[in-house]
Amino acid sequence: MIVSIMLSACQPEQSVAQPRNEPEPKVYAPVLGTTQTGFPIMPTPLPNQSGPWQQDLDVVFSDDGANTFGDVKVLVPRAGVPSLIRDLQGRLLLAFQWFPENSPNFDQVAVMISTDNGQTWGTPQPISMSNFPSTMQRPFDPTIVQLPDGRYRLYYSSSNRGASGASTKPATYSAVSTDGIHYEFEAGARFEGSGQVIDPAVVLFNGVWHFTTPVGTPQEGAYHAISSNGIYFARHSNIASVNNANWTGNLLAYDDGMRFYGSGPTVWWSFSKDGEVWSTPIFTAVRGGDPAVASLGGKRYVMVYVTPKRR
Repeated sequence: MIVSIMLSACQPEQSVAQPRNEPEPKVYAPVLGTTQTGFPIMPTPLPNQSGPWQQDLDVVFSDDGANTFGDVKVLVPRAGVPSLIRDLQGRLLLAFQWFPENSPNFDQVAVMISTDNGQTWGTPQPISMSNFPSTMQRPFDPTIVQLPDGRYRLYYSSSNRGASGASTKPATYSAVSTDGIHYEFEAGARFEGSGQVIDPAVVLFNGVWHFTTPVGTPQEGAYHAISSNGIYFARHSNIASVNNANWTGNLLAYDDGMRFYGSGPTVWWSFSKDGEVWSTPIFTAVRGGDPAVASLGGKRYVMVYVTPKRR
């Protein structure tokens, strides 16, 4: 899900994350064909139209992953919905929704890689996916994980138009890859809810895959499901929440449990040992939304999050 960030007129340095429930902006014209990577081409917006393309991804580092984050830098202009992992080779892989101007890659999922703990990054590379059904909406809201065998799995939101042409409600789907860029579509939905399911978060902890996704408004909390293989998820009780703590963000395996980093007036985090019971949200000083955090080893962490686009 795209998270919009709005600036306060009286405090221009501050921003507030306002989660949107639409799976995609509504300003698009009909699809213009398909990209070389096999996904529908999304036309760029008309001038002065607002949307997630008016946001950037910032990167910050921390020595505790909890309260102290500093050295803010713009990482990817015109981008959103980040997901970040450190793989078995020590590389950082960042998956995100990309909005380059006047490009067939507008509103496509892309990946960037860092081999030096986030000090420098390669150029964004749009993903490809073999056997992607022509009846499906292009992937959005990416979440990347690494499997125990070294492969990568991308969870993402999409919907299927079906034989009648009517679009189904968005659900979570997946694809696998050996390099994090080129994927093979995996048939079937990984998770479907009573309404639309967007912005998934997935992590492997203690041999179990945990899945969360926002139910809707902040006070509605999040869906929670678990899986032994990352394919078949069993739904558990919803996660309770409070106002201003929106479950739009990402999961991180942390010590003897998990942390979820989420969106609100500022970035917040909560801890759980089982994915069922979560601690009271701790709000940080980071002004942004949809955060993704990775451990760099020891007590060093890196966070990528959504901010208003610099003018």
